[in-house]
Amino acid sequence: MRTLATILLLLTILLPASMSHSQIPSKKPMDTSFSEMLVKDKWVSDAIVGLNPRTKTYKLTRYAPKGKFAGNITAFSEDSFFHSHYTSWCGNDYFTAVSGKYKFLDGNKIAIAVETVSYSGEWTKPTEQRKTNYVAFALSIVGDTLVLTRQGPQRK
Repeated sequence: MRTLATILLLLTILLPASMSHSQIPSKKPMDTSFSEMLVKDKWVSDAIVGLNPRTKTYKLTRYAPKGKFAGNITAFSEDSFFHSHYTSWCGNDYFTAVSGKYKFLDGNKIAIAVETVSYSGEWTKPTEQRKTNYVAFALSIVGDTLVLTRQGPQRK
């Protein structure tokens, strides 16, 4: 009987401790600050970020290459530069790339300023030097998508 009482005592002590450890929520893919998230990953974007100054929203999902890919890739570097471009696996296409600067305005807003737009592949256009003012975008998460929603122009 003492052995059974000892086992029950140990179970009442150890079982809640092991259950509380297993109930710690796992870190979801989007559970991090926007700044860490943007710099850490490359993103598939629904449009080349900054190419069209009238674009109201951009939708970004994490880039996870699986075989051949054609589409828009956007990356943010730690030194406050971004690069967004169209890529294709075949190499015979019209390629456009946008480069510029970005800065965080607060925890959920980013401002981007386009510096250059370059064209390659089948394009015969020259590189454009745009040097635009910063444009602010609110950052939000919808499912596994990071959404940038235009807020209005910002001054340098």
